[in-house]
Order: sequence, then C-alpha cells, then structure tokens
Amino acid sequence: MITTQHRQATVGDVVRINDRRGHAVQNAEIGDGRIVSIERYDRPSYAGGLSSLYGLPMSAPSIIHDPRPGVPLFMLVFRNGFSNVFYLDELEIVKQEITPPAPKVSLDSVILSAEKKEEIKAAIAQVEHTTLIFDTWGFGAVFEKGTAVSLLFHGNPGTGKTMMTQAIADELGAELKLYGMAEIGSSEPGGAERTIQKIFEEARELFTSTRKQRIILFDECDSLLSDRNGVGVILSAQINALLSEIERHDGVVIFTTNRLGKLDPALERRISAKVDFPFPDAEQREAIWRRLIPEKAPIADDVVYVELATHALAGGNIKNAVLNAARMAAYQGSTALHMSHFVAAIEKEARSVQAFASAASHNRGASFIDPIVNEGNILAISQEILKGEKNGKVAEPCQQTE
Repeated sequence: MITTQHRQATVGDVVRINDRRGHAVQNAEIGDGRIVSIERYDRPSYAGGLSSLYGLPMSAPSIIHDPRPGVPLFMLVFRNGFSNVFYLDELEIVKQEITPPAPKVSLDSVILSAEKKEEIKAAIAQVEHTTLIFDTWGFGAVFEKGTAVSLLFHGNPGTGKTMMTQAIADELGAELKLYGMAEIGSSEPGGAERTIQKIFEEARELFTSTRKQRIILFDECDSLLSDRNGVGVILSAQINALLSEIERHDGVVIFTTNRLGKLDPALERRISAKVDFPFPDAEQREAIWRRLIPEKAPIADDVVYVELATHALAGGNIKNAVLNAARMAAYQGSTALHMSHFVAAIEKEARSVQAFASAASHNRGASFIDPIVNEGNILAISQEILKGEKNGKVAEPCQQTE
C-alpha cells in the first residue's frame, strides 16, 4: 500500500501517470492502469539500474544518476503485465478499490484453555506497557536486546495456531505479515540472510513512521529454524541470521510449528512464551462447531451439535466440514442444512486426513511421522474417526435431502 494524493493506493486501484517530471513511461503503456502488485523498490548499487526510470531496458548501460536520492521508489505491476518503478508523486488515483475490512478475530473466539489464553495475554501486554516496563521500571537499562514479544505456538495442524495469531493482531490493532520458506529461501548466496534482515527492518520502519505494529509470523517455522546440527553451511547461515534478528527485535514475532522436536535448541531461550495447542476434546469441538455455523444459516432440527462433536476432528478440519456441508446443501437445492449433510462432510474430511497422513508416512518415512505420533498424530485421529475407536464415531452415509 502506498500513499499518493493524500489517499492510500493499493492493489486493485486504477492510476494514471502525471507529467510532473516528464516521465518516459506513457499512460498507454500501463493499459487500464489497474495495479496488481506494489513493492518497495531498493535502489541498485550501480547507476545503470535506474535507467528503467527513463523507459530504457533494465540491463542497458547508463550513466544517469538517481535524480532524487533518498526519496522512496516503488515497483508497480499493472494488469496488462507492464511493470516499472515510480515516485509516489508521479501517480494519481483515478479509481480507488474499496475493500471491506475483514471481520476481526477476538481472543475469546479461539477455542483454547483459559490458562493458555492468560499466558498469551500476559506476554502481549508488553506492547501496551512498554514505557512502564522498560522506562519507568528501568528494565530497558538492564536488557539491551532480547526484548521482543516472541511466541511459539506448537501443536497438530488445524488446532488454532494461525487463528490465534490473527486474534493477537486484531487485539493489538496491528498488521499481520506471514513469512515462510517460499518468501525467504533463495538460490543466491546470502539472499536468504538479506531477506530476513529486510523483514525485520521493514517492521521497524513501519512502526517508526506510523506507530503501527507489524506482527511477523513465521509459519511452519521448522523449515526455517531446523536444528543446525543436521543442516549444511548455507542453511546454518540462514538460521544464524534469523536468530540474530530475533535477538535485536523489539516488536512481536510469532512462530508456529507442528514439529517441535525439529527446531534449533537456540530458539528456546529467545521465546517469551511457548504455548501448546492440543487436539480439542469433545466439549471444545462442540464449541468450535457452534462458532463456525452462523446464526443466519438454515439449520434443520435434526442437527445435534453434541453428536457432531463426537467425531474427532481438529478445528481446521471442522471448518472444512462445515463449508462442504453448506456446498452440498446448496448443490442439492435443499432449503436447510441437515445432519446428513454434516455427516457426509465429516466422512469426506476424514478420508482426506487419512489419505494425506498416509502419503506423508510413505513419502517421508518414520522420521516425519514419529515426532507427531507422540503428540497424538493426525493419522491416528483419522483412523479413530473411521474405525469408531475411543471418541470417534463412524459417520452414516449421506441421505438425499428433499
């Protein structure tokens, strides 16, 4: 998102280029002017890289110097595929895309024990009470680094880790930015380390310029922070860079993983709070079912939430089942969602979980499955659903709804 003409320009907006600076790019080149991507443009170390500002090929040799050093540049990609770098005052918004705000997620809406919620609330309280803790009480003079609010959420897939992260962002009025190996990994030597440094620098710059927090989320962080004893030199350097940035950061960083045993031990002392997200019990599953089915939904009288909760599904799988039940009812032309729709959706989700876990076991071997088994792995859970063991219950086949 960038600011131009005292308004916010973002993906989806339509802009045109003004002639304030005699820009070489013409409005005809940007098609209808609709933006599909905006990114801050880092000036290259060689002068020729700025030739793109004047409509020359990026690789063309040039002795043109940066006419406005220090003024931010942004790389824009337009719907017709054209891309170029611009100063903000070279753009004027013609039509602004209005995106309705996403519904906020409250901490109370996440199904987790009260004790664990209190642990999370106590950790993020630092954001509100930074001045009190580090200035008034003097802890800032003692702790020069390692003051980030760093949280590690671990547990099986679908147990609410990412949802809790969004709830924290909404509670703090913060921006949430997710990163994984796809965003950080690089084939260029030192590329990953530079990306990691940039992630933390941008979060600090955002707070300095706007006083708005950016929560950095490293999802499935085991791919980024594996135990250095089992990796090569390149990945080890990446892990060192990430650990160093965490140590220097003073904002909020959250890590999620379902493979706790794979993480580098050095991460442990850098974490403010480690919270286990266990597989939900029957009472918690009922609460999840009730929360995910909206009041406006036409729920038939034969739907029994206690019965739905007997099926051993994690929250993420319950979400899938709810949506699939709604799709099925709509496809069949039903005026209400019946128990048969939910049961069929549960069956489908159970088969999907079973197939995924079996494939993971076959492709990755016991080294992948064993650590998860010890925490109650998803394969055993899906077998519980299908075989009717323990809390599980075999779903009845779906009946055609009138």
